[in-house]
This record gives sequence, structure tokens and C-alpha cells, in this order.
Amino acid sequence: MDRTELERSILEKMAEGRYDRQVGNNILTIREETATRVIEDGIPKLYVISPEGERNLMRAWETDEEKLSFVATYGFLFWDADIRKYLRIRRCRVAE
Repeated sequence: MDRTELERSILEKMAEGRYDRQVGNNILTIREETATRVIEDGIPKLYVISPEGERNLMRAWETDEEKLSFVATYGFLFWDADIRKYLRIRRCRVAE
């Protein structure tokens, strides 16, 4: 699929590890597990951590399409000009 220059820029930054960090707050589940979203080595991931500290990977957004979907969903948590612009453009497309 053809990517816009903005999408390519976001994906390049992600691949370089510039977005590697926790995304949003941890969520405590009813079973006292902790759900956390992080970007590690350029790949967004969802982990569930047991009360004993065991970390289980529940989901990874590995393809470019999945990564852009992650950005579309959680991009409001980033202070990146490219991501902010991407979200504004997507919002305009959806409104049409």
C-alpha cells in the first residue's frame, strides 16, 4: 500500500525507537493484574503483568498497518508534531 510522506515519517521514527516508552496509564484488572501498553524496539505491545510480576505479551502491533492503527487510537497521548498532524488529517477524512 502506498504511504503518505507523513505516514512514512511516523513509521521511520517508530522504527528508530524514538517513540519507545510506555503509552498511557497502567490499568488494574479485576484479577489484580496490570495491563500496560508500551512501544519497545519500535513495536507497540500490550502486556499483562500478574500480581507476582510475570509479564505476558497479549498483543503486538507488528505490521505497518497495525502500527498506524495503534497511532490512530493512542496518538493523542504523544507530543509529536507528525502524529498530531496525522490525527488531524484522519479526523477530517472521517468527517467527510
